[in-house]
Amino acid sequence: MSEAIRLEPAFDDPGAIRALIERAGPFEPLAKTAQTDEERETSAAPAVTFVPPWFRRNLATEGNSHVDGVDSILHNPHFIEAARQVFPGSTIVEPTTVYVNVMAPTPFPFVPHNDIPVFRGGRPMELPGVAVAADAALSPVRR
Repeated sequence: MSEAIRLEPAFDDPGAIRALIERAGPFEPLAKTAQTDEERETSAAPAVTFVPPWFRRNLATEGNSHVDGVDSILHNPHFIEAARQVFPGSTIVEPTTVYVNVMAPTPFPFVPHNDIPVFRGGRPMELPGVAVAADAALSPVRR
């Protein structure tokens, strides 16, 4: 895997992307999707005492658009070309997911990670939260 690259421009019409995101709400609390009820009940982790003010809206999942106009992000040729550069030799680039996080400051640092990992043989909605967390913890992401 190569180093991260900067896309300039990332979007051909940034104003249209901003308008798309502004009309995409509402944004749900991110903590709502952190674990299933069963995972929370069986977890040995201490109870959560602070829920960060972070929110997410899925604009496309599993290749399906949920907001009009999101295909301009999902199938953005700049992103597809960047994926091919970051993973040289990859012949298959199949964008599936677009989401927006709205995050306010918190009193603790945010650990670098891969969000919404998708790979052959498993998608986040099909895997237990612990498997997705393990994938993120083992990812080669560097910031």
